[in-house]
Amino acid sequence: MEGSCKQQAESPDSQALVIPERKVCLFTEEERKQIQEIALTVAEQVKGIYQNIEVADGPAFSSNIVEFTGEQCKEVVSILGQAGFVSITKDCNMVNPEKILAFYSEYLNQRESMVTIFQVNPDGFIGAVTFLYRKNELQTYYVGIGWQQGGIPEIRSTLENSIAEIKLTEKGYFIYSYEILIPHSSLCQYWRTSPISDKCRELIQKYITGLSYVNCNMPVTNWDSSNVEDILMHCMFEEIYRICTGVIFRTKNRTVPW
Repeated sequence: MEGSCKQQAESPDSQALVIPERKVCLFTEEERKQIQEIALTVAEQVKGIYQNIEVADGPAFSSNIVEFTGEQCKEVVSILGQAGFVSITKDCNMVNPEKILAFYSEYLNQRESMVTIFQVNPDGFIGAVTFLYRKNELQTYYVGIGWQQGGIPEIRSTLENSIAEIKLTEKGYFIYSYEILIPHSSLCQYWRTSPISDKCRELIQKYITGLSYVNCNMPVTNWDSSNVEDILMHCMFEEIYRICTGVIFRTKNRTVPW
């Protein structure tokens, strides 16, 4: 049965965060259970990487793993990719992106479709995000997988939400936004589906990462010393300071020293 889509994050050790109900949930109870089972089965395939981890006390939305490296994240992505799942982590090309492309094509043609993306967070937490297009509506069902000592996976949270918009750009960015903004999340979420070179990733890290997406037109404006005023917007000084010095600018008493 389809029920009311309660957009609720459930966790075993904290009070649930309840977001106001919005639409009828597109996911059936059977589908939600199946997605959870698949997420745990997928996690079992990479439990060897987590077998010797040390887990500290902490919030349910974090892995609380004392140390998890970028290389371990990439190893998890590789194993999941070889098993046929869409997976991604920081500083790593998405594996099996063609499944997102197929989902987006079905969406454009108004045909029912579903796809799941496994995102490996830098701390080792795995988020399984399932997109569903049905009855001219878009929704997601999120399953957060954490880890117990000894590399035992467990579901830490689930969340249903309606999607306001999705878009696949020409440069390969899959962008989506929620109808109801999730606490502590950005206005838009995105993944890159197209691969990029290590050199391009290096340049992004050096010149783009950290730029504010609010009131920042420097990357999309042709400018030089003659029209620099066109990019001198809110927070621009801090952005240029970080790019030039590699250090995040800190003010004292909210003033810029002379």
